[in-house]
Amino acid sequence: MSAKHQLLVADVSIVSPLRRKQLHRLLLLVIILLAAVLRLYRLDALPPGLYHDEAYNGLDAQALLRGERRPLFHEVWEQTAFADELDALPHGRFPIFFAGNYGREPLFYYLLALSLAVIGARPLAIRLVPALTGVLVVLAVYWLMRELLAKDEAARGRRVALLAALNVATWYWLVHFSRFGIRPMLLALVAALTFASLLRGLNTRNWLYWAIGGFWLGLSLYTYTPARVLPLAVLGWLGVVAWSESGFFRRRWREWAAFAVVAALVVAPLAVFFIRYPEWIWFRAQYVATDAVGVEAESLGGMLASNVGRVLGGLFLIGEENLRHNLPGRPMLDPVQASWFLLGLLLTIAQVARGLTRCISRVTFQTLLLIWLPVMLLPTYLTSDAPHFGRAIGITPAVAGLMALGMDGAWTWARGRKWVSWAVMLALAAGLIYTGVHTARDYFLKWARHPSLEAAFQADFMALGEYARSLPANESVYMTPPTEEFATILFTLGDQDEKGNVQIKSFTSAAGAVPAGRENHAVTYLIRPGDGTALSLLERRLAQGQVVAAGPNFTAYRVPATGPRVEPSTPLAANWADEIALLGYDLLAGPFRPGEDVAITIYWHALDAMDLPYTFFVHLLGPFNPATNGPLWGQHDAQPGDGTYPTDAWDAGEIVVDEYVVPIPLNTPPGEYELEVGFYYLPTLERLPVVNEAGQPISDRVLLESVRVAD
Repeated sequence: MSAKHQLLVADVSIVSPLRRKQLHRLLLLVIILLAAVLRLYRLDALPPGLYHDEAYNGLDAQALLRGERRPLFHEVWEQTAFADELDALPHGRFPIFFAGNYGREPLFYYLLALSLAVIGARPLAIRLVPALTGVLVVLAVYWLMRELLAKDEAARGRRVALLAALNVATWYWLVHFSRFGIRPMLLALVAALTFASLLRGLNTRNWLYWAIGGFWLGLSLYTYTPARVLPLAVLGWLGVVAWSESGFFRRRWREWAAFAVVAALVVAPLAVFFIRYPEWIWFRAQYVATDAVGVEAESLGGMLASNVGRVLGGLFLIGEENLRHNLPGRPMLDPVQASWFLLGLLLTIAQVARGLTRCISRVTFQTLLLIWLPVMLLPTYLTSDAPHFGRAIGITPAVAGLMALGMDGAWTWARGRKWVSWAVMLALAAGLIYTGVHTARDYFLKWARHPSLEAAFQADFMALGEYARSLPANESVYMTPPTEEFATILFTLGDQDEKGNVQIKSFTSAAGAVPAGRENHAVTYLIRPGDGTALSLLERRLAQGQVVAAGPNFTAYRVPATGPRVEPSTPLAANWADEIALLGYDLLAGPFRPGEDVAITIYWHALDAMDLPYTFFVHLLGPFNPATNGPLWGQHDAQPGDGTYPTDAWDAGEIVVDEYVVPIPLNTPPGEYELEVGFYYLPTLERLPVVNEAGQPISDRVLLESVRVAD
């Protein structure tokens, strides 16, 4: 061979590997860009609206940014149902656990606070955290598979890692959750990083990677409740590794110590919290395990038995129906993905089985995927609404790896068979294109056009909040009917403490009470669909107002600041303890007959904010009544709005209009009767005193006027 020819061969042997590495990096970059496009494209508009849980997360993150000593948001129903549990918690600026919404791990909220600080309080800021996490999952799974196959041929390891990364990038399931502002994607990322770090530590015998693996494992418990089963998968697999390698603990005690110590240090703050407040360990799990669809304890066995089919069916046949989590009914794996996954699973099982009869140490890494899969399916298997795609997300790195191994297995088998290799290569390419196209179509076309999508993500609440935010800061705003899930509206309103944005209060128009805002300040009422009485009630009580906006999400009725807010037909001034003033009342002229009702409309003015929910009474007094052993013949005692608008919810300066109906018994004798009104605190029955201009008590009741009962 000539010197020139030898030099040419040498050049090819040097350049070709460099070009292969460059091509490999280029392909990885393309996959990352593809993942980013699928996760970031129209992220500010799709999903529409902002679902309650997303907004709840955003409110907690906002509180962190404000440096509140109690950075927690709780819905009204939580404050009622779990008041004792919430009050018992420590409150600091940097909580280790967020108790709202049944209890949540904290990592997501600190990342969310950073996102809000950078781009502002918008839905995009909430969804950007899982979207970027979803892109990082692509890299984490790539690293995981490189380490898993580090002992194999280098070209195969790179090939399988690229295929696994591409599976993650184009997988509908992961695209969907990467665009939803909740926690699950963090678990997929940290799970992949945990095992990748441990594999790297085993491959390099470097204790530092074991320590990093311990860090990720400890951190996983701060991500999402299903991460609590991840240590089972880690310890189960490391147990297999230790069993397969003679003298493992003796020779690797430093690595084990680094792993265990770092994991323990990272998880220690959360562990201390759960030791002090053990009820929160399983608080959320109790609800999702048996309360999601009302499962009773005695039917738990039947639920678990049926969940086997539901979970496996969710993988291949019929997926979750929850529109927020999935295109309803779409399985976790499309037909192409399912084929590669099953092939990869069978090949891995066969390889491990051969290793058990020959040399287990050669296949210990492959056992990882077989242990990972069933353990991380437990969170969805153990819940009554299986298959729950969010709780099962911990399996996705393993499934992506098994799909890639199935693809590689087919390619390895076909390689060297001229026509077969071309057919398999075309099948691989066609399958990857099929998955990518169907993911884009199913999410951006079919799911995005689903007729119930806006309702599922509470776009109506977001529109209502945006409208309220556009109103002047000094304007009173009320919403009817109330909702138990107020987070979306509150987040959309913005940071009220710093920006002075309006606040929305709720009332129940069906109960008859109307909060009328403050004198000389405009007031807007936002009437949600389904309230058929509010508009007519407002037009009757506040006739000077008018409808200023009407649409599918709400109707806005606005009362101007000018002119008197209310004009009772009978003005009457009275003052209860410098807290509540009587402005007057409306009463139909009699006479009344036994069996009829005396309807009276009362006009109040809150002189100050109140801490207690007082009960208002209207009594019909006349001659001695043997039934009551006194002058009482009829009464109506109730908190304003029949308890829907209690006095401890009134703002200082607020005007409230309410109607009370006093029934007249059939045995009521004819004659003149008096109407007395007043307030008392129900737990003690102590009446609120009526005071004079000097603030001195003068009575515990106010007499209105006499009414005549005829024959």
